[in-house]
Amino acid sequence: MPPAWLEQLAIGGRLVAPMHDERSGGQVLVVVDRTASGWREQRHGFVHFVPLKSGRE
Repeated sequence: MPPAWLEQLAIGGRLVAPMHDERSGGQVLVVVDRTASGWREQRHGFVHFVPLKSGRE
């Protein structure tokens, strides 16, 4: 997780992002919660995100 993203997260905030998993080479969904004592990170299974299309091609 980029440190700049974590620094911007307020106490009580939550960051949800697809991240590259080094072990599998795929993507996992990472959830980071900011508490008064620091950050708590959870990884939720393997996911596959695709680019969004604008509707104009």
